[in-house]
Amino acid sequence: MSVAGVASVALLSTQTAQADWEQVYSLPTTYAHFITSEGLHLMSDYRDNRDGGIYYSDDSGATWTKTAVRDYWFSNFYEADGYLFAIGAGCRIARSEDGGRTWDLLNYSKTVEEWIPKGATEESVCYGITVLDGVLYAADFSGGGIISSPDYGETWEMTDRESLYIYLQGDTQPYMDNFYHLEAYKGKVYAFGMYSIHSYSPDEKIWKVIPINSNFMGSVTIFNDKLICARAVANDDINADYMFCCDGETWSVLDRPDTKDNNVRFLWSDDRYIYSMHHEGPMYYTDDMGATWNVSSNFPGGLYPLTIATDNDYVYAGVYSPIPSETQSGLWRMSKSELKSSGIDLTVAEGHTTPAITDDRLICGGQALSVNVFSTDGQLIVSANNVAEIDLSELHKGIYIYNVNYSSHSISGKFVRQ
Repeated sequence: MSVAGVASVALLSTQTAQADWEQVYSLPTTYAHFITSEGLHLMSDYRDNRDGGIYYSDDSGATWTKTAVRDYWFSNFYEADGYLFAIGAGCRIARSEDGGRTWDLLNYSKTVEEWIPKGATEESVCYGITVLDGVLYAADFSGGGIISSPDYGETWEMTDRESLYIYLQGDTQPYMDNFYHLEAYKGKVYAFGMYSIHSYSPDEKIWKVIPINSNFMGSVTIFNDKLICARAVANDDINADYMFCCDGETWSVLDRPDTKDNNVRFLWSDDRYIYSMHHEGPMYYTDDMGATWNVSSNFPGGLYPLTIATDNDYVYAGVYSPIPSETQSGLWRMSKSELKSSGIDLTVAEGHTTPAITDDRLICGGQALSVNVFSTDGQLIVSANNVAEIDLSELHKGIYIYNVNYSSHSISGKFVRQ
């Protein structure tokens, strides 16, 4: 086995999957959709006069029941430690202990009113919430900072404010950022603001600035034990960083799909794909950490998908329209059977031997004339002749391309070293 040489490898570009989106439920001014661990579907709407609220379905969206909770423009849902939370306006967070069928209202206004303009607490909103080690954290968007609760919202206290302040360019006065998202990850809470990203260690009890320009980095998910982040703001620039990845220590940039649009409205992931939903569509998805992107490009025009959720069979999008009479606003879905794989899985060729990646070995499934493994930039990393398998244990973490040449055919594919 040798390590040598340079070879050229053709990589796949973004591929279009003409998957059919279908509307499951019409709900004007839909604001969010979520699927609980029990399988209950939740939705909320954004009605000017606040006469909407939270709705649930226990039959995959066929029928819906409006809950009795007062409407506070609930923008998203979150589940942790047996509770469901719906974050909203007016310093209110709704909490459910029965899977989303009934809700109680929590009020954190007293904790932040000192730092919010007098009389403005009813207009303040919360967009970020997370739980770490039994402590609930919530981010007030209107200058209230980030608060915590040891009893899941019964009582609140302010986290360290001084370490949250930032200085904007040219300013001499500190500024409290407007926070869009909180995420618990590897023992820390990450706060994503309009301008800044902070991390918080409960042991140290202070916030530390991450040296990356946030620029509305409010779309976040965790995939393959990595923190994946994107920016939810209009920004058409083919040279801009599309998506970031953090392993808890270092930050890197994922390759972009074939688009100049960097406005990722929502990120979601399951055990197979990262889903990246853009303003007005389309949805891009990848199963190899961005080395290959597919796109579902036939999303209905003039609508604004705000959330993504998945179950075993479907990808769902909660779709908003600001027009109250727009009936296409609501819940849409597409079948997972229409999603395309990048090729990390086995390349199946009927009647032919096929290779497999098992633990730290590439198993050829028979004697191969040659086996070559390349990095994604085309460098030959491993080469072997007349073997039935090769050892991959010395490869660094990353994405690799293999080519196995048999006497009757050759097969190429990709795999990820974790």
